[in-house]
Amino acid sequence: MPAEHIAIERWWPQLIAASKHRIQGDLEAPLPDEIVRQIEAIIGRDIEGDGWVLTEGEKDFIRTQGEPVD
Repeated sequence: MPAEHIAIERWWPQLIAASKHRIQGDLEAPLPDEIVRQIEAIIGRDIEGDGWVLTEGEKDFIRTQGEPVD
């Protein structure tokens, strides 16, 4: 069962820079387990399902972020 999606606006700003860079390197790839675990820590609960693949809306959100990632 595909992973449930949590609003990207809730977790992206708090994700560590290295994880943001990794996601930006391949927006088509499923999120690695260690990044899903980071998102779980940010939102304070487990994410149900397996294989979180970004939606088109999530990809657009990431592409349009004006924040510098260092």
